[in-house]
Amino acid sequence: MIIDDEESIVDIASYLLKEKGFIVETTLNKNILSTFETFLPDLALIDIRIKGEADGKDLCKTLKEKHIFIALLFSAYPNLEKIYRTCDADGFIEKPFDINELVNIVEGYLLN
Repeated sequence: MIIDDEESIVDIASYLLKEKGFIVETTLNKNILSTFETFLPDLALIDIRIKGEADGKDLCKTLKEKHIFIALLFSAYPNLEKIYRTCDADGFIEKPFDINELVNIVEGYLLN
């Protein structure tokens, strides 16, 4: 699952992961929590700043409490390496991201 309000980021990340055989669902900024009523991902990439929704850090905490899956913060937000632990995220991917790094990190969490 990719949760981000930047459509171009969602499109690129989704394409890259689908090319590697992953099933990818996305949500931009509408009814994010309701998406999880019908689709429970193994991993979610969560942007910290999401227009029209709760702060991504709060969203991460809520999702980790309600659903069991891997959550990675996916953001250009400063100090991401320190912040991800405060919201129960399992890790992080900094934007801008290297396409190989994105795929390698996701594969590392899902295939190990």
